[in-house]
Amino acid sequence: MSTQFARVEGLRELDTALAALPGAVGRKVVQRALRRAARPVADEAKARVRRQTTPTRRGGVRIGSRTANKWGFDKSLAQSIAVRTDMKAAQSPSETFIAIGPARSHFYGAFVERGTAARPGRPAQGRSTYLGRTESGEIRIGFTRSRKGRRGHAATRSYPFMRPAWEMHQGRIVDVTRLELWSEIERFANRVARRQMRWTQAEVGP
Repeated sequence: MSTQFARVEGLRELDTALAALPGAVGRKVVQRALRRAARPVADEAKARVRRQTTPTRRGGVRIGSRTANKWGFDKSLAQSIAVRTDMKAAQSPSETFIAIGPARSHFYGAFVERGTAARPGRPAQGRSTYLGRTESGEIRIGFTRSRKGRRGHAATRSYPFMRPAWEMHQGRIVDVTRLELWSEIERFANRVARRQMRWTQAEVGP
């Protein structure tokens, strides 16, 4: 799945209001606003993703096995789609990134989105060695494997779910982000005002 970006620029009033907030508070305000703005994309992707009627394996791992439980394959691909804060993508403290899509454990979502090409199988290769005979006269032959075999598979068609969801909602993300940011700033200002009022009443006393 390719990475898509929505850049929010030219919001001078918002920039001024955010700059007046403490650094950590400003980042949390932006993160919450972006997560709310991106939620429709995640919901649309969940509705579009292809579902198996009776799945027995996910990502090549049998459902219910210890490996499946360890890596989170007990959840379906649709259940793993979420909006997450991507701290590693930010190159400076002033940048905020969010990621929309399946969890990393559900890497095979990229194969569902794009499809796969056919891959021929490959037998294991190695060398046979004569090991002698047993007491009963049977010939003993050893096999030293030099290359692991590989199962082939046919080509699979693509079932896009992330790109259509993004294309459907990308035009609204900037507007929703702007509204959510103002709403978050107003809520923070109201909390500060109520806190200052309580402090003032406490200092004045009954």
